[in-house]
Amino acid sequence: MLEQYSRKDNVEVSGLPVTQNEDVFDVVRDLGAAMGVDIQQQDISTAHRVPSYQRDRIPSLVVKFVRRATRDELIENYRQKKTAMTARDVNPALPMQRIYINKHLSPDNKVFLSKLKTKCKEIGFMYAWCRDGKFFVRKCQGERYIKIDSYKDLEKAQIQLPPTRITPTSATSVDAVCTDLNLDQVTVRVVPTGISDHTGQLCSLQLPISLKKPTLYPEESPISPT
Repeated sequence: MLEQYSRKDNVEVSGLPVTQNEDVFDVVRDLGAAMGVDIQQQDISTAHRVPSYQRDRIPSLVVKFVRRATRDELIENYRQKKTAMTARDVNPALPMQRIYINKHLSPDNKVFLSKLKTKCKEIGFMYAWCRDGKFFVRKCQGERYIKIDSYKDLEKAQIQLPPTRITPTSATSVDAVCTDLNLDQVTVRVVPTGISDHTGQLCSLQLPISLKKPTLYPEESPISPT
C-alpha cells in the first residue's frame, strides 16, 4: 500500500519513442499541450525514463507532478479523447504509433490489474480499473461497480441472469449470483412469487454427491444421547 501511495502524483506514459538528446521536461510540456493541459517546468517534480524488462519495448516515461490535480487533469483529458492518442500528436516528427497515459502503478498492482482485465474479458465485463490502490470492475456503463479485494474474487464469475421485472420499457434483474464453479454446473430460472409484478430466481447446482461413509478418527466419536 505504501509503495502505491508514493506514486499518487505520478503518471506513466507508454509507447512514446525516445529521441536523441531528449529533454524529458520538454517532452512532458509537449504531451500536456497535446492534451490541452498547460504544464510548466515548475509543475513537474521529476521525470525520467524507466527501462523495460523486455529489450524490444520502449522505456516508459514516468512523471511526478507537484500537484495531483495536474496529473488527474492530464489523465482525464486523455480518457475523454475520442480518437487514439499517437506519438505524432505529441511531436510531428514522431511516428503514428499509439501511446498510453495511465496512473503509475506499483509492480504488484500492475500485474494484478492485468489479470483483472483478462478475467473481465472472459466473463463479459467492460471496465476494470485501479484507484488509490483499490480495484474495481463494472459490467457495462450505468451498472454499479464491484470492488475486487483478492485473487479469489477474480475466480468468481457473475452469472448472466434472466430479468425478474419486465415493463413496456425495460427488463431488469436486481439480483446477482457469483460462483467459482464451472458455469455449466449452475442453472438459473425465473419463478413466480405472487409479489406485485416481480418474479424470483431459482438457482440450481449440479454437483457430484459422495456417498462414502465418513472416517471417524480416535478423537472424533458420535455424541451419545443423554
